[in-house]
Amino acid sequence: MSNQAAAAQHWYYRLRKDALLIAARSGNLAESFILKIERRLLSGLQHDPEVPDTVKPVLLACHSKAVRQELEMQRQCRANNNTTRGKAQ
Repeated sequence: MSNQAAAAQHWYYRLRKDALLIAARSGNLAESFILKIERRLLSGLQHDPEVPDTVKPVLLACHSKAVRQELEMQRQCRANNNTTRGKAQ
């Protein structure tokens, strides 16, 4: 693993941990809520001089991937619910 990849992984895990802590304190652990918090934290990290410029695009890509996965899960749940309703009628 390159130094850049290791640094990006470190910052993403830190971002995710902070988002989970905030969500846990609020009592809302829904993935969509965690992603909203993560988005806010990520916005702050983009302006943080401590975060290397090479890491910032990787953080955005990781967050984007998590959002896409959450959207896909929601679509599958809706599709399953629609299929279940159709069978019940």
